[in-house]
Amino acid sequence: METGNNSSIDEREDDVNRADIAAADDASVEELGLEDEDKKSGPSPVRFVKRQVNRVRLLSMCSEGFSLRGARTWIRRTRSDWRHRTVPSSDVRSAHKRGFSVNQVRRFDVDALDASTCLSEREYDLLFPMSGRYGKWVDDRVTSRLVAGPLAERFETMHFNIISRNGELLFIPLSDEARAYAHDGAVDRDGFLAFCRDLGARPECNLSVTGSAWSSRYSLRIEPDGKRFVRGEDTITADELLERISLRAASVPLVVYEVAPKDASLAALQEGCDKNLFGSIRLTLCNSLGNDPFVADAYMRILAREASDMDEDQVERVGEQMLDAEELQDAESEEQEQQDPIRYYAAPISLEDGAFDGARAMLPYGNYRDVETFDGTDLKIRGTVAHWDEIMAYVVAYMKRMPQVEFLEMSIRSFEDGFAVVRLNSFPSFNRAFPLPADVQAFLKQKAADKRELGRSEARQRVSHAAFLRWRRSFTKLLFPAGMVYYQGLRYPHDVIEDLFSSNGIKLSRKLWGYRHGFLSYRLDLYPELGEDNWQSFVTDFEYRWLRHINPKYRAWMEDKITIKYVLSEFGENLPAYYYFTSCRAGENRIVPMMDCPEGYGNTIEDILRLTRELGVLALKPDEGSHGEGFYKLSYEDGAYKLNGEPTTEDHVVSILRDPNNQYLVTEYLELHPQLKEIYPGAVNSVRVTVFKKDGVHPQIGNAYFRIGSTRTGAVDNVVAGGLVAEVDVTTGHYGNARTLVDNRIVFESNHPDTGVLIEGTLPHWDYIRERVLKIAASVPQLEYMGFDVAITEQGFKLLEVNRYPDYPRISRLTPETIDYLLMKIADKKRFCDIEHNHSLFKLPRRDA
Repeated sequence: METGNNSSIDEREDDVNRADIAAADDASVEELGLEDEDKKSGPSPVRFVKRQVNRVRLLSMCSEGFSLRGARTWIRRTRSDWRHRTVPSSDVRSAHKRGFSVNQVRRFDVDALDASTCLSEREYDLLFPMSGRYGKWVDDRVTSRLVAGPLAERFETMHFNIISRNGELLFIPLSDEARAYAHDGAVDRDGFLAFCRDLGARPECNLSVTGSAWSSRYSLRIEPDGKRFVRGEDTITADELLERISLRAASVPLVVYEVAPKDASLAALQEGCDKNLFGSIRLTLCNSLGNDPFVADAYMRILAREASDMDEDQVERVGEQMLDAEELQDAESEEQEQQDPIRYYAAPISLEDGAFDGARAMLPYGNYRDVETFDGTDLKIRGTVAHWDEIMAYVVAYMKRMPQVEFLEMSIRSFEDGFAVVRLNSFPSFNRAFPLPADVQAFLKQKAADKRELGRSEARQRVSHAAFLRWRRSFTKLLFPAGMVYYQGLRYPHDVIEDLFSSNGIKLSRKLWGYRHGFLSYRLDLYPELGEDNWQSFVTDFEYRWLRHINPKYRAWMEDKITIKYVLSEFGENLPAYYYFTSCRAGENRIVPMMDCPEGYGNTIEDILRLTRELGVLALKPDEGSHGEGFYKLSYEDGAYKLNGEPTTEDHVVSILRDPNNQYLVTEYLELHPQLKEIYPGAVNSVRVTVFKKDGVHPQIGNAYFRIGSTRTGAVDNVVAGGLVAEVDVTTGHYGNARTLVDNRIVFESNHPDTGVLIEGTLPHWDYIRERVLKIAASVPQLEYMGFDVAITEQGFKLLEVNRYPDYPRISRLTPETIDYLLMKIADKKRFCDIEHNHSLFKLPRRDA
């Protein structure tokens, strides 16, 4: 890669924290439920003071280990208790001091129990987010479908993923039925409408459009009626349907899916009930050790509503909103309870046989009542979940497939022909109906204690880092045009200053000309023909940094190596084999077998050592990261172990694998093709292949260059560290014209400076590489601009990683086709961000229309 690993870290930090940090300004009012108080408080200085007080409180909680979202959730709970207080103030303070809300104390009878053994809501909020970066596997429908692999057959059938690209809707077919409407690899608007009319006209098919996030509450039901469409009680035209979808897809990706039938247990109860019954089975799944998943809790979630035109998904969403409101208010009157149109019941399910008998009626605004029948009827809340044993086996298999996820919630509907997964949640909502089993509470309490201890030990760093992120955000928004990612707001000025004082032989006047036009000086060295009359034919450094990210939400697929393995599973022959993953659980490293672990191998360190002895060499590398940082080559030769070629002892290898600070992927070690290894044997010597889809659908290779390590770079081929780059002809695979950076100036090297080998030739298997890379790029239509890092072997090639936004090559020239594509994307983003009316200090170079 062209830049250091901190780049990807900063990008992830921006992606994870941008919404959280940015929302913190308004969260203290809007998200903490203080809008009404602020309106009553009158003068803006009072509101300002309240904001500052809440920011201090948020920072204080963050110093304990809370995420901003977790802190806001707990503050919202406590504010609700005080605003709608129905118990003495001393009881409210006592509950909050112990970490409980007033509702939890009342519902779970905490005062009658040993409070130290009860998982409090404050501890639970502290745990968010529990699955870390792997939460994305179960937070998004499309991502979950890819990661689940064959297990996704139990999901509600997804037909389309809809995203907005270049201002147009892109309909990505996900099912065979949807692909039948594709022409030249894409489904256009007419094809999508034809699909909706044909499939939706089937009596058994119930199509719906929603956000791709499982938690999305947006719902648009598609019910074709001749040439018109029906949404609820409204009849809309096809153009109106597309307009509504387009408005929503501009902000979030959407999916079109078939809603699962009503749960069989509820269908049986419905026969004797005059109310509409909706709901699903809620399962809380736990994998605390990484290799022993189990179902921790199960209950039937039932929503009873008077007869209405609302469909099941809509009632589910109203029910969710009602439960959210429950945390914000207390009961105001018995009359209000009776008037509420929806009653929510939680019926505990026996984990042994799937039977349920009786329920807890969760009344609005914090009240509850144990019941045996539905309110106003003599109908018993009693039944047995269909296909229970099959469901239990499925959920355990699902957790085993993704051992990195410790805790999640799954909603299932069982029906006559089987069952379907209707929702996933990487951080289960706090069960306000029944407490979790004691062993699960103990596990979560320990996780919370560990996180609190870590937060306290790093309190100063966490607070200062949070303050830094806020300052960086403000700095970038103040000085740079809209659309600039926050970390680039500091990085670009730093690079300009460093470039200004570098002694690379470029005149000061020439450097200043470059800065005014958005170029760093080595770009002027790379393009000596660059001048006032032709600079608009090039992409400037400033524009390239401002342009990121081209890919939308799904760029998260390329952030870590395990997700790439799942997403590109159909191209397994071009991905390294993954044998083990070391994961810190309960304070010690657990050895978790991965998808390519050979039969007969267990989950111990001795199994890793045995595999090393059998294969001769393995690679230990962090799941995230690049450029060889943290990488070990573990080999076994002549009865002894070696790390990165240096002799070592078995005890030393064991200590590395046991160290909870080391989290490694244990994979196959890639041996390069002899022709490329001869140039420099000490590094990977990979090929970067950049692919883009100018029309949004069909991929083409824009650039390729061969990266070569040296004694200055060690085991990596990083250009900044002293590596070399050879140009590659994307048509023939011929490489040559190698260069390196010395004191920020480009120096040509015909032969390798360490080995003396001529850097010129044709890359092996190039036609095969081109064909496969284009197929891989086409297989992820959600992404349109990627950088593939290819390690060429004797048998073919392996993908080291896929970059979601390839770095601007420092010493390799972009092809005209790539420049044309990037200029198009720059123009599109300028229109979207309304740059013409932006008055930032740092401005994008003004281009002729």
